Amino acid sequence: MAKVFISYSNRNREYADEFAQGLIEYGHQPLYDGTLLSPGAELYKVLDQALDEADAVVFLVSRESLESAWVLAEIGRAKALASGGGKMLLPVIIDDVHAPEILRQWLVVMGRGRPAKEVAAEIATSISNFEIKRRHQEIRLREVEHDLSRFVDEAIEAQKTERANNKRAAYACYVGGAAALLLGLGLTYQATRHAMDKDTVLDATRMIAAGVANFVAIGFLGALAKYGYTTRKVVHERSSKIIRSHSRHSLRSVLSQSIRIAANTG
Repeated sequence: MAKVFISYSNRNREYADEFAQGLIEYGHQPLYDGTLLSPGAELYKVLDQALDEADAVVFLVSRESLESAWVLAEIGRAKALASGGGKMLLPVIIDDVHAPEILRQWLVVMGRGRPAKEVAAEIATSISNFEIKRRHQEIRLREVEHDLSRFVDEAIEAQKTERANNKRAAYACYVGGAAALLLGLGLTYQATRHAMDKDTVLDATRMIAAGVANFVAIGFLGALAKYGYTTRKVVHERSSKIIRSHSRHSLRSVLSQSIRIAANTG
């Protein structure tokens, strides 16, 4: 059941009442002064609230309504509310006039010379179709939101996996560096003891070889330590790139879905 706001001139009250009754017979709820107002009610506040809550707005266009400042104001407000595609606007010509310029972007229903209930039946069918279409769009939007949530979850999981892998690589570098340090210290200690042994005859070639070995060990240690630092930096950069990549992918998907949904909005 849709809530249908009826905008009309009081001089067309009889037609509006019959039209509203036709909507009721087709399962819709008419919103107009005949159903909304009671003694003591705040006229403008009640009608404004009803216009906000309505799923569709029907304008009964006549000579009298085109001369009504109130009806023209309702048309302007309804256009603003319908700009996002959430409301259906339906101009109905009920006498010998043309649709005003402000309503010409919507398909006009010709009610001139036809019983109000017959016109109401046509309007009710259009509103029912619009409601079905809107429900379908709401389902698609929920699917888009679900996809966005999934993309974010995937980005977070990818970030965690990448970080864990790089942490393991960094720890391996630190362990290798520590091992290289111990090995270098061990070689240095052994070479020093050997050199200080009074029975050892110092050999320049062996001393040079030991120095080179120590230099290589220290260089290897420095390279591993530098790699460990670089790895941590790469972890952060890669994680940021993953998040940006997934965010762009998610945004493109959401925009694509939104554009398709907007294009399908009647």
